[in-house]
Amino acid sequence: MNISRIIFSVFLAGLFIFLLFRQVDFANVRELGRNLNWTYSVLAFLAYFGLNVLRAIRFELLLNRAVKLRAMLNIIFVQNFFNVILPFRLGELSYIHFIRSYNISFGKNMASLIGARFLDLLSIVIIFLFSLFSLIQTVSYSITLIIVSLVLILILFIVLPLFFWLFGIIEHRLTVKNSDGALGFILRKVIEVRTSLISLNHQRLLINAGVLSLAIWLMTFLVGMFLFRSVLINFGFWEAVFAYAFPVVASFTPFHFFAGFGSYESVTSLGLIILGLNNNVAISSSLMLHLQELVFVVILAMVGFWQMTRSRHEK
Repeated sequence: MNISRIIFSVFLAGLFIFLLFRQVDFANVRELGRNLNWTYSVLAFLAYFGLNVLRAIRFELLLNRAVKLRAMLNIIFVQNFFNVILPFRLGELSYIHFIRSYNISFGKNMASLIGARFLDLLSIVIIFLFSLFSLIQTVSYSITLIIVSLVLILILFIVLPLFFWLFGIIEHRLTVKNSDGALGFILRKVIEVRTSLISLNHQRLLINAGVLSLAIWLMTFLVGMFLFRSVLINFGFWEAVFAYAFPVVASFTPFHFFAGFGSYESVTSLGLIILGLNNNVAISSSLMLHLQELVFVVILAMVGFWQMTRSRHEK
């Protein structure tokens, strides 16, 4: 990875954290902690566990059940942890590493991850569009956001065929067998991934994986609604979708560093302010939401690490 990009991301993350701590009213955060609605916190945790089960089922499906559900669930728990603490979505590499230990080819491994992420993006945009249409009278700049979302959907439908076309060009114009060293290795892996992606192009598989992806993200936004209600922000579901989409999108950016501190609160506060909350409440609530999410991730990651360690000892 380019060292300058890492330095730039660290700088921006540090700036976000600095600005966050200048804005946070810690007395208000402590008050939120004392008044936390634990019922909704527990519901949020249960929903978070449920969506991870759905993620494991989807990956199991995309890998043609080559990895058992329980083992896949532990991998997902650990992957979530690394995705939270590492920038540039580098936590995805943990998935590739753990799946490789099941003697699954690199192409099939990468294809399952790329396919899942494509379905994730598509699901997020579709659900976010529904929230915008439902909040069109209350959300500022909703028309602009709808147009942006439609453009994103259009891009998604253009990028995937373009992706396959590009791999086709590589496959036909470059002779892998005559390529030596690193170039030959890279080209072979590129074509292996492309072939595995094409193998996913079965109507029943795509429908099942697509339905699971929509369910995953509906459950994700349900987690958001429960978390908002835990800090006494009584949003309906579509309001929660709108506000919670901001940290979701931020988690896919290079600036999601140091467990997302600073960037998470900044973008979540923006969504809350658009929906009418004042700055102080928005920032304090965002921090409390973030802390709860981190607790969820750490608890399940510890379970995942423990289960994986125990499984290795039993072999």
